[in-house]
Amino acid sequence: MPEVDEVHDVMVHFYGGLVVSSLHIEISSEMDLTRAHDVAEAVESALVARFGGWAVVHVDPVNRRHPLFAEVSSFLRETVPAIPGAEGFHDLRIVGSEHRVT
Repeated sequence: MPEVDEVHDVMVHFYGGLVVSSLHIEISSEMDLTRAHDVAEAVESALVARFGGWAVVHVDPVNRRHPLFAEVSSFLRETVPAIPGAEGFHDLRIVGSEHRVT
C-alpha cells in the first residue's frame, strides 16, 4: 500500500494449521485516524488473502516532516551499525520543535 512507509516487528506463529501474523506499519502522523485504520485493515486483509490465518497490524504514526527528522535519521543510520548488537532502528519519534527536543 502506498501509504505504508515502513514495516517492522514482523512475527509469524503457527498454531497447528493456523498461521497468525503480526507486524507494525509506519504511516504519516498527519494521516486521518479513520484512514489509518482503513490502511491497517487493508494490510491485514492482504496478508490473510495471501497466507491465510489471522493477521494483526499495529499502526505507528511517524512525523517525517519534523524539522529535525532527516538530520536525526541520518545520524542514526550512520551511528547504529557501529553499536555492538544493534541491528537498526525504527519508529523514530521526535517530540518538540527545532529548539526543544525530547
